[in-house]
Amino acid sequence: MKYLQTIIGTLTVLILLFSGCRKIHEASNLELTEYAWEQYELGNYPESYTAFKEALTTDSTYQDGYNGQGWALGKLVQVDSCVFYFSAGLQFIQPKDVAANVKHEIWAGLTFAHQVAGQDSLAILFGNLLITDITDVVVTETASWTFSHDDGLNHLDVRLSLATANFNRGAFGASLSHIESIVLEVDTSSTFIADTTTVLGRQAMAAKLEELHDLLALP
Repeated sequence: MKYLQTIIGTLTVLILLFSGCRKIHEASNLELTEYAWEQYELGNYPESYTAFKEALTTDSTYQDGYNGQGWALGKLVQVDSCVFYFSAGLQFIQPKDVAANVKHEIWAGLTFAHQVAGQDSLAILFGNLLITDITDVVVTETASWTFSHDDGLNHLDVRLSLATANFNRGAFGASLSHIESIVLEVDTSSTFIADTTTVLGRQAMAAKLEELHDLLALP
């Protein structure tokens, strides 16, 4: 009987031990999102999208998950889906565990996506929201924004999208204003002057926009 109790006791310990070993660490929402952004920065956009999607299954209100899906899909040239997830993300609040302003990143993403899709009025809407918001925050310095997962992408790219979209819609004055801002920030000793009321002036603006696109290499 004592022998049987010893066997039962040993089996119980073994069962508890193996049960503990079988416990699998479940990645948190933050861990999944951080992994997704790592994949994005490495250029692994399909893997990045999948990880963001998984993160949202654990918390469907996590704004940065929608933000990441939008940027990953943008890189995969799935513009309609990209816009869908960016737009969905705007319904939710800033995550406490994310340092970057997620709303700003979504606005920038929507600016680029709508401009690529030829929806200039929407590109202008979201681009203006971003530029206005960062300008309101900064008073004594040049208003700036940089994408937290690609430091080569910033407010100058947003201004270039705005300049292009306004030019396409015939809002040449607004377009020129953004061109001037970009030129001045890229080289403080440079200026750009064009008569927006003449064909030659508009041709000069079109040429400058092309030059700036090559310089800034928009996404």
